[in-house]
Amino acid sequence: MMHRRILLIAWFVLALSLAGYLRAPGLANAQSGAPPAGPALADREQGPQSTSSQETRLFLPLIMKPCPTTAFNILTNGNFEAGPANWTQMSSHHQIINTTHAAKYDGSWSALLGGYDNANDVLYQTITVPEGCTAMKVVIHYRGVTQETGTGTYDKLYLSRQPVDQVTMAGHMFASNRSCNTCAWVRYSAIYNSMPSFGRTMRLYLQATTDYALPTSFTLDAISVEVQAGPFVIPTSAVASYAESGEVVGEDAELLPANE
Repeated sequence: MMHRRILLIAWFVLALSLAGYLRAPGLANAQSGAPPAGPALADREQGPQSTSSQETRLFLPLIMKPCPTTAFNILTNGNFEAGPANWTQMSSHHQIINTTHAAKYDGSWSALLGGYDNANDVLYQTITVPEGCTAMKVVIHYRGVTQETGTGTYDKLYLSRQPVDQVTMAGHMFASNRSCNTCAWVRYSAIYNSMPSFGRTMRLYLQATTDYALPTSFTLDAISVEVQAGPFVIPTSAVASYAESGEVVGEDAELLPANE
C-alpha cells in the first residue's frame, strides 16, 4: 500500500514537470510548428530602439525667393501655340482658339473673339502672382476688323483681372469697332502698379461683345503678363486711366508696321 502511494506521487510530480517544460518559450512553438518567438521583423530591420520618449526635431527657416526687380512673364501659352491649353474659352458661335483664323501675329494659332451678331465671348486664364511682386503689365497684340460704318461704339473688347470664382470687377474697354476698320496689328499694354484686393491668384479676363448687326472681329495673339517688384514706368505716350487702387493706371497702344 505504501509502495503504491509513493509510485502515484512520483507519477504526479513527473506529469507537472513535463507540463511546465512544454509551456517553456520557444518549445511550445516548436511543438505546434510555429517559428520561435523573437523580435518583430520591423524591430530587427530598424535595429535597437531608443528608450527615450522624446523626439529630437530640427526646424529649418523657410526661405522665400524674392520677386525680381526685372519683369518676367507668368502667363502660360500666351501665343496659343499649344492650342487651348491653360485657357478657358466661352463662345456660343465658334472655337475661340484655333488655327483657321486668317489673322495670326505669331505662329499658327490665334484667338478670335466676336465676329458675329450679339456676341459675348470670353477668354481667361488663372494666374498666381508670386509673393513680393507688386506690379503687373499686360501686353496684348490684337487686330480688329469691323463691318460698322457709323461713328458710334457698338462692339467692344474688354480687359480685367477677376477673382477665380466670380466676375466682380468692371472690364476696361481697350478696343472697339472705332479702333480701325481693317486694322493692322496693335501692341497694347496696360499697367497695374498694385495688386487687387481679392488676392494674388486671379483670372486674366478678356471679353468681347457686339450688337445686333455689322459685327467686329477681334483677333488676339502673343499675350504676356509681366510682374516685378516695384512699379512699372508709365511711358510718356501712355494715357492715364482708372486711377483707383488695383485698376489700370496707364495704357499704351502702338500701331505696328504691316510686316509685323
